[in-house]
Amino acid sequence: MLALLNPRMWLAIAVAALLAGSHFTAYKVGRALVAGDWAQERAIRAQEMVGAEIEARAKEQALTQKVNDVQAKLNVEKKRAAASAGAAAGELRLLQEALAASVAASSSSASARVDGAGVGGLFLECAGKYQGVAAEADSIANKLTGLQSYVTQVCKP
Repeated sequence: MLALLNPRMWLAIAVAALLAGSHFTAYKVGRALVAGDWAQERAIRAQEMVGAEIEARAKEQALTQKVNDVQAKLNVEKKRAAASAGAAAGELRLLQEALAASVAASSSSASARVDGAGVGGLFLECAGKYQGVAAEADSIANKLTGLQSYVTQVCKP
């Protein structure tokens, strides 16, 4: 109790209170500064993420457009090949009719007709096989063209 009457004790208590108050104020100011820095850093990161997302969307849309372009070109090529195959089938039909007419118009002997039908049949069979090979080649060419277009336009920007 006697210590409370000593002015040095009161002075020490006052200095301790002043130091505690100043340190508490410095703590609050420092906390606000750090919180402001963190908020600014989060805003910068969020802005960078939005920019990266926009860039990724643009890249994705460009790749999607390239894929669509390649697919459209492939569809045009498929239609062209189908038209070509249809025309070849028409030509084969005309060839069959012409060959049948020529065999009928040739000599009336049975051996000549059998000979003409044999050669004509062989020719028509070869033409039919050739048409099948041509259709398969067109199909493979279309696939190859599509894959090459996809690789050159989409995979290697």
